[in-house]
Amino acid sequence: MQNTTQEILLTIESELSPAEAVAALELAAAQEGFGVIAVHDVRQTMANKGVEFPEEVHVVEVCQPHHAARVLGAKLEVSAALPCRIGVFSRAGRTHLTMIRPKAMLGMFHIPEVADVAEEVEVAMTRMLERART
Repeated sequence: MQNTTQEILLTIESELSPAEAVAALELAAAQEGFGVIAVHDVRQTMANKGVEFPEEVHVVEVCQPHHAARVLGAKLEVSAALPCRIGVFSRAGRTHLTMIRPKAMLGMFHIPEVADVAEEVEVAMTRMLERART
């Protein structure tokens, strides 16, 4: 059976500007015990390569090292899916926050012994998005 986009992605709209939402996500990540590994300004990176893109796009990479160690200990191939990412973008003047649901991501690896980690990370990341909504 095919997964629907809603089962794989969580996307919410924010009242903040993209830059404000990124800052709010950085604070929310710390409140959830996650570190921010990197923040990528995708539009600027494209501009540096001579490609114009009309909308703001940022990718915030977050990680909770204890959770990461547990899933990597179960299957090193999960490294291809780490760190967790949150997209922040503008569309028609509105800011959106989006993430691939950790349960969907880890589900692809078929490692049921870390299903609880996926659940904990998804709950924490959902709270991060909610905190960056306003």
